[in-house]
Amino acid sequence: MSAKAQAKTCFWSKTVCYIRQIWAAARLMVLLAVLSFSSRLI
Repeated sequence: MSAKAQAKTCFWSKTVCYIRQIWAAARLMVLLAVLSFSSRLI
């Protein structure tokens, strides 16, 4: 694998990791929002 291709792969895996982190955080926020909303309804 050439250095350029390796750098590209590294960039993509970094981007995927970043998106996964944001997705995990967003899911947590949604879960908390739903919990607080449902506790208000009860």
